[in-house]
Amino acid sequence: MRCIDSTPDIRRQAMFAIVVAGCMMMEGSFMTWPNVLTDLIKANRDNKIANVSDPSYPRLTDYEAGWLASVPTIASIPFILLCGIMVNLIGLKGSTMLGLASAIVSWLLMGLASSKTALFIGRAISGAAFAFIVTVTQPLVSELVSPNIRGVTASLPRLFSNLGSLEVNIANIFLPWYTTTLLCTPQFVVLLFFILFVPESPYWLVKKGRKDAALSALKSLNPSTDNVEEVFQEVKKCVNLRSKSSGVVDQIRQMGHSSNYKPVMLMATLYVFYGSNGYSIVVPYSTLVFSQIGLPLDPRLCTIILGVVRFVVVIIGAFVTDLYGRRPLYIGSSVLSVLSFLTTIVSLTFTFIPKFFVVISICFATFSIGGNNLVTPILLGEIIPSAVQSVGCSLCIILETIMYCTFLFITPWLTNTISLQFVFLIPATINLFGGFVVWKWLPETKGRSLLEIQRAFE
Repeated sequence: MRCIDSTPDIRRQAMFAIVVAGCMMMEGSFMTWPNVLTDLIKANRDNKIANVSDPSYPRLTDYEAGWLASVPTIASIPFILLCGIMVNLIGLKGSTMLGLASAIVSWLLMGLASSKTALFIGRAISGAAFAFIVTVTQPLVSELVSPNIRGVTASLPRLFSNLGSLEVNIANIFLPWYTTTLLCTPQFVVLLFFILFVPESPYWLVKKGRKDAALSALKSLNPSTDNVEEVFQEVKKCVNLRSKSSGVVDQIRQMGHSSNYKPVMLMATLYVFYGSNGYSIVVPYSTLVFSQIGLPLDPRLCTIILGVVRFVVVIIGAFVTDLYGRRPLYIGSSVLSVLSFLTTIVSLTFTFIPKFFVVISICFATFSIGGNNLVTPILLGEIIPSAVQSVGCSLCIILETIMYCTFLFITPWLTNTISLQFVFLIPATINLFGGFVVWKWLPETKGRSLLEIQRAFE
């Protein structure tokens, strides 16, 4: 949509964006939840008697914990493919509601679990919720707001994701694992109610040929605007229909156009880097990493410090993207992350370096990759053309999920079989390549309408 100057319209769009972005708390809590497994693993190592009536049951081995952490990402892959079909049938808003409902079921099932089987089933369902919410949230936020506030509002999903992660880490210090798990449920019940009042994406409605519904959605987003018809025409141009169908098969066929496959290939590459830039090591297994370092502090307290760092970097990054653009933040973050991971490797290699310096290095690494983790989802909502949106977004999320799942599964094994510093050498190399790709091929999207961004790839 075009830039708007009406303050009431901007506030209204921002409120809708906040509700949609709030759903991304699922990603943060979903990715950080493996930290609560520490108590279950420790109970098993201490050879405590497993009592089914004890709420801390079941007890897990390292191998089972690794599978429990990675199962939802494996299960999410088919659901990401299904999401592309469901978006075509029920829209971005409908798919988000389906993800929220799945999230509620998964957290209740895991929190009330009395067996390993229930835990695994709950985690698998959380994979479905993750697939739907992560695939559609960022595009929906980008399509609901004007370009002049998209830089800030498109940062909100990452902010809420970090908020969900911080919630789990704080609760994990003071509460048992099952209470921490159940505590993840109420916010999604509230969000499921409020999202009923959010309009559907006008871009999706135009693709489905529902002009009246699209005009109604645009009027809801711009109640003070008199020229809704002109905004509708711009949305229609952006959709750029080349056939009467907007199904999955037709979208795959439209991948043959350079204006479609070029941005999809670029985003797919960035999402491969996104899934392997160190986030899957630092966030889910921060407790395990700090435990192996041998800090005198409670490792769970260190995870809260990391959560605060991630939360702060999103706020700073939101203003940087709004003032200077996406490219400077991504390239700068890539360079800083390489330096910070190398610093972490050095601090882990030489024993005379204080252990607190390791914590500082990891916090700096978390701060650095936070910029990349903010920009990449923003670009997903901006660069993928509407004509191939569901297929393109699904492809990117699948690639990121595969990479994330791989590192998530092998991290406990790597930390026990090879030196921890060699683990951090991998994301350092990947972030270096990511910065080069953005510098070489990514056009700046700051302040540009979705139509203008799409034309940049023609």
